[in-house]
Amino acid sequence: MHKLRNLLLRRLHVGIWHIGGESFKQYVLEQNTPQKLRELLRGLDKDSQDTVNLFLSRAIQLPDKKSLDFFVDRKSRNKYPLKTKAELHDHSEILAEYRKNRSHILKKYRIDPYIWHYQHGLRHLPQSVHAYIKDKTFLDLGAYTGDSAYVLANFRPMSIMSFEISTRHIDSYIKLTSLTDISDVRLFHVALSDSSGTFTFDDSGTEGNSIFKPGESVVEKQRLDDFILEHTAADVGLIKADIEGDELKFLLGAKETICRVRPVLLISIYHNPDQFFEVKPLLESWKLDYKFMIRKLSPTSWTAETTLIAYPSELSA
Repeated sequence: MHKLRNLLLRRLHVGIWHIGGESFKQYVLEQNTPQKLRELLRGLDKDSQDTVNLFLSRAIQLPDKKSLDFFVDRKSRNKYPLKTKAELHDHSEILAEYRKNRSHILKKYRIDPYIWHYQHGLRHLPQSVHAYIKDKTFLDLGAYTGDSAYVLANFRPMSIMSFEISTRHIDSYIKLTSLTDISDVRLFHVALSDSSGTFTFDDSGTEGNSIFKPGESVVEKQRLDDFILEHTAADVGLIKADIEGDELKFLLGAKETICRVRPVLLISIYHNPDQFFEVKPLLESWKLDYKFMIRKLSPTSWTAETTLIAYPSELSA
């Protein structure tokens, strides 16, 4: 059995994809995928197109996560990591850079080396974009321990408003963000979505906390458009959202704000096929005149951390 598994691993460039209860394979069978793919690829640069194609190749060919252990044992996964040469190279380079520059802060708070390196995609963007977001409010959806806020503070926002549904890392968030030079950093125990109300979920305290996992923890949810009216803030210059599959609903509840201030957007699109195919066309339908890029911001994952980066097109001139 182990020989068969290893043979499959050598012959198939196998990866995993099954998050949020939705299978990419099932989606491809049931949806008009060729048309959706054309819409997704339209206007993207070559690196973005390559990222999309590699993502889909892995998502379609590989066993879903729930079936993974039947096909591939953990020992084999470690032996055959199934990464491209470019991913292996980037992994080595980033870790070497991280170890060389790692301060006691990075070590103490275990800031992810890929968040530190890629800066949620801002590293890929021109200086004109960095200047555009300076002295504005940053929204950090999926705050976790404050690692994102800590890294984003390097871009000199006027304030950072973070949102996290878990209460298990509040102390870590406060300690880490207190080390930045930004005086106005606030954490809200609120889920930003497309409607107002409350919901319950299982607060595991992990990075993968999701509103889709039922439990006993109660959280308020609001539309961003309503939230902004209730809280005084400078113009929103940047929105980073990694909220475990609810990104589409968040955007629907943020349309007025996004259309009014045209912030830079760093939106995770890897949790489910709906967001992967539909976030970019949705934003395009709002006539924002944005430039779009798609990048995978972790060389060690098969598909995770794939992010849609969007910013006003005049900043690319």
